[in-house]
Amino acid sequence: MNRGYTLLWRKTWANPLICGPGKKFRRLEAWLYLTNVLATGIDEPEAGLGRGEFRISIRRLAGLWNWSPAAAFGFLRLLEENRMISRVKHQAEHPAEQEAERP
Repeated sequence: MNRGYTLLWRKTWANPLICGPGKKFRRLEAWLYLTNVLATGIDEPEAGLGRGEFRISIRRLAGLWNWSPAAAFGFLRLLEENRMISRVKHQAEHPAEQEAERP
């Protein structure tokens, strides 16, 4: 039972039975969404992103999963603490206005 793989079709997330409006994701669904949808893109050198990297706001994730922002943040922190994800710091494309105005 602990051997092998299962394939998950990305279009699964477009199925209203799985991901309908107002459906609250469970942790497993949220984890699968992160790994199956967000982190499966190709390299985006112009955006400074490599394969498996993505940018998304906590509010956007909370909206997708029908969670509160605090719950989404807590889940990401839990994944990070368990070394299931890691944060990658990139240089900002545009400096903050306050920094840009300084001489």
